[in-house]
Amino acid sequence: VARLGGAIFMIFQLIILIDVAYNWNDTWVANADEDDLQEFGSGKKWLVAIVASAVGLYIGSLVAIGFFYHYFKGEGCGGNITFITITLLGPIIFTLMQMSGEEGSLLTSGVITAYCVYLCYSSLIKNPVGACNPVLGSNDVLGQVVGMTFTIVSLAWTGFSYTAESKIGDGAPGENLTAEERAEDGDDDAAHEEVDADSFSWKLNLVLALISMYYAVLLTGWGQISDGKNAANPDVGNVSYWLIIASQWLIMLLFMWTLMAPKLFPDRDFS
Repeated sequence: VARLGGAIFMIFQLIILIDVAYNWNDTWVANADEDDLQEFGSGKKWLVAIVASAVGLYIGSLVAIGFFYHYFKGEGCGGNITFITITLLGPIIFTLMQMSGEEGSLLTSGVITAYCVYLCYSSLIKNPVGACNPVLGSNDVLGQVVGMTFTIVSLAWTGFSYTAESKIGDGAPGENLTAEERAEDGDDDAAHEEVDADSFSWKLNLVLALISMYYAVLLTGWGQISDGKNAANPDVGNVSYWLIIASQWLIMLLFMWTLMAPKLFPDRDFS
């Protein structure tokens, strides 16, 4: 059960990250537009920040990939080289897709690129072959901290998305009335709000349960740690090695779909 829940959370976390990347860019673009309305040209700083952040993410990712080729190569390490090459080519492909249309932005693509590089690193350090993994047996403190950070971001974004959505429509008549007063007045909005609150409550609890399952399997090498192996960087064969890189391929496909879907289905609203 924990393995299934952990896998579901991995997919959920990928979707959350794509949403965060899109919203990060949209928020800064909106800030630039708002500043320009107040004073023409004052929004330039936000656009510069978008470009600088995107360039920084891409440069950092390319440098990391260079280190991967240097440190994780070796005799019989074809799997490592394949994973690193896919990590290099995948972002090039979806960045070109993004630049060829109006969907996405360089900042969004840069965030996904950086995360793909992180997933590649996380996979490489799980390789059980010593000749292909120079950090085999050492504590993966950095990976644990970064992974925990992404988990916290996923949880925080779940709550933020709900609260932001619940504020849409503020300012309508009767907004100063309590939920009980609106219900007594026959306003169905109060009932809908109670239903929404209950809905969010079980969704949040579900996410917390999935996180618990995810970390249970993560810290035990998906339930395959045996005697003498290290929970900080479990030497568990190919299980974590393949699962992590598979999640990288999945987020690439999901992001490419967000770029292609508006073109394939122009009549649908994907905003």
